[in-house]
Amino acid sequence: MKILFLTSGSGKILNLIFKRSRVLSKKIYLYGDFKKSCNEIAKKNKIQILGHFKKSFSSDSLLDICKKNKIDYIISYSFIHKLEGKLLKVYKGRIFNSHHSILPAFRGKYFINEPRSKYPSKKIFERCLEFGTNVTGNTIHLVDKYLDNGQPILQSLLVYNNNSDPIKVRHELFKQEAQCIKQFMIWLIQKRLISKKTKIIKRRKFFIKNAKYRLTLRNPFIPNLDYNSFHLF
Repeated sequence: MKILFLTSGSGKILNLIFKRSRVLSKKIYLYGDFKKSCNEIAKKNKIQILGHFKKSFSSDSLLDICKKNKIDYIISYSFIHKLEGKLLKVYKGRIFNSHHSILPAFRGKYFINEPRSKYPSKKIFERCLEFGTNVTGNTIHLVDKYLDNGQPILQSLLVYNNNSDPIKVRHELFKQEAQCIKQFMIWLIQKRLISKKTKIIKRRKFFIKNAKYRLTLRNPFIPNLDYNSFHLF
């Protein structure tokens, strides 16, 4: 199974994902407008880089790269570009995004009555602080043609208070995101992501096979992480 990461980031999350990880990186690939440090982290973890762009992004070019390299799944994190066009049709149900909030709250655009005086819409964590919420987290969701609209697959919960150091809270959020992505990769490799029709809303949704959907303080992830699958941070 081949998984392609899309990112515009520094590589911090990528480094956390593969730190003391049992996930094999030889079938993990990287593409995006990432920073130099991300490039170095990818090489250190023997992750093959399929391309790097500086200004313009094209979903059609990405689709060509995915087809050429026979990519099975795409996971984006800290990626500031919108995916669209034929890519979404060809890879329907196989593209996922990692997002710094508990969706549908604080999508990658402002919503009604949200303060917007200080930060651009992409600054999700800062917007949570400005809004005054004491709960945040991370969401891995399906990608569709609408921004941060697809079904959440895996979510984490992080509670903090007004006296918390924003820098420390952000670091904890990064750690949660890395745990989410690492676990999600393992589930994909184990072929545990399944689609089935639900009884209540009577349409198909994605679930993790044999996972526990129970939120606890010791395991603030839904579904719960399989802690035996990898080392904790």
